[in-house]
Amino acid sequence: MNAKEVVFKHLKKTVRKREFWFTVVLYPTIVAGYYYLKNNHALYTLVNKSGIWYFVIAFILFVYIICYVAFEIIEKKLLHKVQGDKLKMKQEQNWRS
Repeated sequence: MNAKEVVFKHLKKTVRKREFWFTVVLYPTIVAGYYYLKNNHALYTLVNKSGIWYFVIAFILFVYIICYVAFEIIEKKLLHKVQGDKLKMKQEQNWRS
């Protein structure tokens, strides 16, 4: 295997992972929210006047953690359901034979 095939293989594995797509969707959303805050003059003035930048950053991190935890919970429940369905089908096949 040459280097190009190895890189392509790992890239293919990464693209198939759900965490990759979660990160690809969430990070730009957070950046867009930050730029919206920065470009919205009324909100930007309010944040600068009250000095709550730490709160804004903490809130963004809080939203990221909540979204990631919800994503993990949903993913585990779906994975458990698929595994349970496969086990049920296998038991039914064994029962019929």
